[in-house]
Amino acid sequence: MIKEERIKKNLDLISFPRLSGTDLEKRAYDIIKDKIQKRDLKTKEQKFIFSSFYSRVYSKQSFFLSTALLLIFYLSLDIIIALLIIIFYIPFVIYTRKPEKINIGKRFPSQNLFTVLKNKGSIKNGIQNKNKNILLFAHIDSKGQNLSIKLRSNSLKTWLYSLIISFIFVFIRDLIFTDFYLILTVIGAFPLGLCIISTFLLLINFTNNKSPGAIDNGSGLVIILEILNHLKEINYIPENYNIWFVFTGAEECGTMGIRYFYNAYLKDLDRYNTVIMNFDAIAKNLVIWGIFRKEDPKADAYNIFFEKTKSLDPHLILKNQWIRYTRSDGYYLKAKNFRGLGFGDLVAYQHIHSVEDTPDKVDIKLIKNLCQYLTELIIKIDKNY
Repeated sequence: MIKEERIKKNLDLISFPRLSGTDLEKRAYDIIKDKIQKRDLKTKEQKFIFSSFYSRVYSKQSFFLSTALLLIFYLSLDIIIALLIIIFYIPFVIYTRKPEKINIGKRFPSQNLFTVLKNKGSIKNGIQNKNKNILLFAHIDSKGQNLSIKLRSNSLKTWLYSLIISFIFVFIRDLIFTDFYLILTVIGAFPLGLCIISTFLLLINFTNNKSPGAIDNGSGLVIILEILNHLKEINYIPENYNIWFVFTGAEECGTMGIRYFYNAYLKDLDRYNTVIMNFDAIAKNLVIWGIFRKEDPKADAYNIFFEKTKSLDPHLILKNQWIRYTRSDGYYLKAKNFRGLGFGDLVAYQHIHSVEDTPDKVDIKLIKNLCQYLTELIIKIDKNY
């Protein structure tokens, strides 16, 4: 049975600052591990070491160098300087394609935790179904930042758009409409100014360990724990699918946990027979991203689920769409061609990564109802597909 009281108790217990790579992240990991083992389930741990260079240094370097390059072209400075910046930057672009392999900068320990309810290996049409999997993901760590997520998001979008527009102005001014050099320079000063201001804001934003992380991602953690508790209480043994309950580390530092987990456990899974459910930051409003193939027979089960969740008044439902503007585990799995569902809350972003990310911001009743509908969906997929 899904229990509101248990959800609230677990959320209160897990809501404390737990920056990736710290003892507090390990403390949260130990709490979750203890709760799983009390259900007489075996847990598996995947330890890894990660560098913070990708998420905390490389991004700032990219903002600064790109804006510096724009200024050089805009002010018609020495092209040699621009070439030196490009030559310096290209190796970093290549080197950071796989952030989990970066050895630059300070390195920290983290870990993934998971348990699996294995299926019966039942026989259908003479084929043993041992390779079907449903995976539920949430990340353990939290982080705080000195600028609000809304300001950071707007600054990032402003930086990107103004950078592109400014380069277009420079291209038109220098190569096409050279007779209008002065007026285009004056007009182009506006997007250039926006680019400089947004770059400054992005550079002065720093990570701290002050956010309790109840929304991001305590809510995801308690959802997975509650679904696991419920399935154990009803003694559910999967018929066709292995059901994975995965808790990743260092998501807030370049999605490091899911990268290591993918390389060790996911890369060889059959994409067609694997269902992904990722939970990242749910408070009082619900967003559901449906990422699945139209021809997938399981689409009928998803549509039934969408109908039921209408009672939760979801803020937005996107079917067959990309998850955008995020570096979450769900986006990483989408890029690896996995399909399934993603859950979040766009309204709650005003509290995320701040000291205001506290348990009172989370609607426990919403979490309870979502857990109920998800359990029904999981069982339906397991029994029928």
